[in-house]
Amino acid sequence: MLAVHRVWMDDDAFINLRVVRNVLEGNGLVYNAGERVEATTSPLWVAILCLSGALPLKLEYVAAYGGIAMSVMGLLAAQMGAFSGTREERLHVPLGAMVFAVIPAAWDYASSGLETGLSFCWLGLSFWTLVCQGRSSQWSPTKALGASALLGLGPLVRPELALYSASMLIPLVVHGMVQAGPSRRARLRAAGMMAIAAVALPLGYELFRMGYYAALVPNTAIAKQAFAFNTKQGFCYAKNFFSLYRLPIALSVLAVFWGLQVRRFGASGEHILAAIFIALPVLATLHVGYVVAMGGDYMHGRMFLPALFAGLMPVSLVAFPRKSELREYLVAIGLTVPLAGWAFVCGTKLRVDKENVCGIGDERGWYARMAGAKNPILLGDYRNFQFHKTGTTMRAEVERDCPIERRVDEGSCRRTIHFDHDTEVRFHPPRRSLELSRDVAPGMRGVVTENAIGIVGQILPSTVHLLDRHGLADAFASRLAVAERGRPGHEKDLPAAWVAARFAAREPTEDSAIVAARHALQCGSLAALDRAIHEPLNAGRFFDNMRFALASRAMKISPDPFEAEAQYCGTPRPPVLVAGGKGGEPYRWQCPAGSELAALSGTVHGEESVSSITPVCVANDGHARRASGPEFGQHASSTFESSCAPDEHVVGVHGSRTHLVHEVGLLCASNEDGRTTRRAASGGIGGGTSFELRCPESLVAIGVTGRAGDRIDAVGIVCGPAQ
Repeated sequence: MLAVHRVWMDDDAFINLRVVRNVLEGNGLVYNAGERVEATTSPLWVAILCLSGALPLKLEYVAAYGGIAMSVMGLLAAQMGAFSGTREERLHVPLGAMVFAVIPAAWDYASSGLETGLSFCWLGLSFWTLVCQGRSSQWSPTKALGASALLGLGPLVRPELALYSASMLIPLVVHGMVQAGPSRRARLRAAGMMAIAAVALPLGYELFRMGYYAALVPNTAIAKQAFAFNTKQGFCYAKNFFSLYRLPIALSVLAVFWGLQVRRFGASGEHILAAIFIALPVLATLHVGYVVAMGGDYMHGRMFLPALFAGLMPVSLVAFPRKSELREYLVAIGLTVPLAGWAFVCGTKLRVDKENVCGIGDERGWYARMAGAKNPILLGDYRNFQFHKTGTTMRAEVERDCPIERRVDEGSCRRTIHFDHDTEVRFHPPRRSLELSRDVAPGMRGVVTENAIGIVGQILPSTVHLLDRHGLADAFASRLAVAERGRPGHEKDLPAAWVAARFAAREPTEDSAIVAARHALQCGSLAALDRAIHEPLNAGRFFDNMRFALASRAMKISPDPFEAEAQYCGTPRPPVLVAGGKGGEPYRWQCPAGSELAALSGTVHGEESVSSITPVCVANDGHARRASGPEFGQHASSTFESSCAPDEHVVGVHGSRTHLVHEVGLLCASNEDGRTTRRAASGGIGGGTSFELRCPESLVAIGVTGRAGDRIDAVGIVCGPAQ
C-alpha cells in the first residue's frame, strides 16, 4: 500500500518508453531511429513493456503499477522460499520481509517505472524455485531445466544480477547431478542440459548485443563508468542508505535468526539448503561491495535495494524455535521486540533529506515537488516540470523550422541542430543553430541536445534525434574520458563541437574545434564506431560489429577535439603550456588554419582576478584580418586587452596567479630580430606567484588553453609554427 501511495514515474523510465515507441513504429530496439545504441539497462523489462504496448493501456501505468505488482510478487516468493526451508511445525514470522517493507526507498523504487520491481520478482522467484529443487527427492528433467532457465535470466534483468545467476546455478546443478543417478554419463548429461538451459537466453542476447549495438554491455553501463573505481563516492552512497535507516541494527538481529536456520539445516543433513542460505548473504555482500567500488548512483538507495532484498530472502520468513525450546524461544522473542521498534522508527521517522548529499538525492520527492503532483505518472502530470517545459519548447522550435504537416524533403522544411540552453556553444563565428548535414537520416526533422532525455524524449517525435550529452543514449558521449569523478551518470558532457562535427553541414568558415572533431571522426576507432551504429545492418556488418565490440571495450574519447584528433589520426600534438589553479572546467581553442594568436582581451572580477578571456587571432595573408574567438569564463564589466604589434608574433604569456589568474599579458617577438618584449600584464590587483610561459624556439602561440568557471582558474597557450 505504501508503494501505491508513492507511485510515480522517473525521468529515466520514459527513456524505456521512447525505445518501446521506436520498436512499435518499426525503428528497432533504439532510442533514436537510424542509430543503434542500447539506451536501456534491462532487456527483459523492455520486452515486457513492448508486449504491453499491444494492450489498450497507458504504458506509464503498466510500468509504474507493474513494478509494484512484481515487487509484491517477489516478496511473497521470497517468503515461500524461506518457509519451504523447514519441515517442522513452527511459528513463522516475516521479519526479513518486514525489514525490507518499511524502508522508504523500497516504496519509491517498487514503482518509478524502472526495472527494480522486476529485479525483486526475479530474485524472489529464483530463491523459491531453488529451495524447492533443493528439497525435491525425485529427479524431474523438465523442472530442473525450467529452474535453470529461470535462474539464468539474471543478466537480462540487470547485468550485475549475473552474479546471482552464476552462484545460484552451482547448487542447483550439483543437486541435479546427484539426483540424475549413479552413472557418470547421466550426471554429466544432466549438468550439461541445465547449463545450456541457463545460458541460452542471456548468451543469445549478448551475441545480439554485440552484433546489433557493437558493445559488450549496455550503453548505460559505459556512460556510468560501471567498471571504473570510485570508492570515495561509493562510501558516501552507502552511508546515505545504510546509516540513514540504521540498517546495521536490523541486520544484526536478523543475522542471529539466519544462523539458527543454517544450524537447523546442518543438523538435519540438508546441506544443499544450508549452502543456499549461506550463499545469498555472501552474494549480497559482494553485490554491495561492487556498488560501493563503482561509486553507487545518484538516486538514493536504488542500487542497494536488490542486494538488500537478496540478502534478506533467507530470513524473509523466520521460523521461531518451538516453545519447548524455552531458552531459544525467549531469545527470539527478545530479539523481535527491538526489531519491531526499529521498524516503527524507520517506517515513520527516517527519511532522506531534501537536499542532495554527495550528489545523491531523493529523486521521487524532488520529481513530485517540481511537478506539483502527488503521484506524477503520466507524461501530462509533468506539465509544470522543467523537463516537460523544455521538451515542449524544443518541439516548437523544431516544428517552426520543419513544420510537422510538411514532408522533410520539401524545400520549406529547414533541418537544424537545436542546442539546449545548458550547452556551452562557443563557436567562431558564434551561433546556436546549425543546418543539418545531408548525411543525417533523411527522415529526421532536426537534432536536439539535452542532458535529461526521458520526458523530453517522449514529447519529441521519433523524427527528431535527441542527443544525450551525458551519454546514456549516445555512443560517443558515453565513451568520453573523465578526468575527475563526479555525480554518477552526470560526469560526461559532450562538447558542442562534437555535435556540430557529427550532424552539421560543412561551412566555408568553421570553428577550429569543429574541424578537428570532423577529422577525428574520420580516423581509426572513431570512424569504426560511426560505421558500427549507422551503417545498414547485414550479416557482414553484424560480424564486424561483434569484432568491434571486443576490440573497443576500453575505448575512451577525449572531450577535447584537438586531443582526440591527435589520438585517433596521429596528428602531432602541439606544445601546450598552462599556469594557474585546478578549479573550473578545462577549455582549449585554436585559431583557424592560416592564422595565429595576436591578442588577448578579457574582463576583470572586482579588480581582483581575471573573470574571462577571449583570444583574438590574425590571418597573415596580406590583409591582417582579425577574428575573435569564444569567450571563456564569466563576462564582467571591467575590460582589458593585451596585444602585439602587426610586425610581431605572440610567443608566450606572463602574469600572476594563486589558485586563480590575477593578471595576464603577452610576450611578443619581433619579426626582424626576434627580440622578445613584455606587454604589461592586465587584469586584477596582482599578487600571488608570477609566471611566464614561452613557446619553444621557432614556434608561436596559435591558441589558448586553461581552466575556467565563473573566473579564469588557469591560462595557457598552444604553440605551433608561425602562419
